[in-house]
Amino acid sequence: MVLLLGLLLLLSGCATIKSSPRYGSPEKEKKTTRERSATGRKERKEQQEAQEEKAKGRRKDGRKGGGLSVFRLFPHEEHDLIRAAEKYLGCPYHFGGETPRGFDCSGLVCRVFKDAWDITLPRNSQDMSEVGMPVTRHELQPGDLVFFYTTSRRRISHVGIYKGEGEFIHAGINRGVEVANMDASYWRRRLVCARRVTQDSISP
Repeated sequence: MVLLLGLLLLLSGCATIKSSPRYGSPEKEKKTTRERSATGRKERKEQQEAQEEKAKGRRKDGRKGGGLSVFRLFPHEEHDLIRAAEKYLGCPYHFGGETPRGFDCSGLVCRVFKDAWDITLPRNSQDMSEVGMPVTRHELQPGDLVFFYTTSRRRISHVGIYKGEGEFIHAGINRGVEVANMDASYWRRRLVCARRVTQDSISP
């Protein structure tokens, strides 16, 4: 009788052990997995929105110039302009020209902006100097336009694209499309102003 009672107690103890789950219930695990997944999606969405907002903030500086919205240039934009200009290095000068067969200064700039950003600038240097935002010599960035006077009337008559480190690309009468140095005495004395033109400054 005692033996039988002991056997029953042993079986009862085994049943109790087996009935106690070692881990959480499947329903609870599924709920936890769903919560983690939802939290992960929310975090990824917030990160993406933050990155987009940061990029948007970098591109615009909230200032106005010449009645046009402007923002500072960044590498992927400036390189578009510089690469577009550099492929015409060595092309001859031709008054009124705006093709690789011959460029004048404003014709080159118009062609470069059309190639790089598909926007149309005014056709002469004087009108170009009225778009975008004025910048000082110390604020120049690659892709900015630099304007000079090359006649006795001391008014804007020449334009080039700032390349960086004091150099600019332009179409000169003697050598065609070339890289020139703004620190050379000829150009330093004749610099009038500089402008920063951006992709949203001019309608396509």
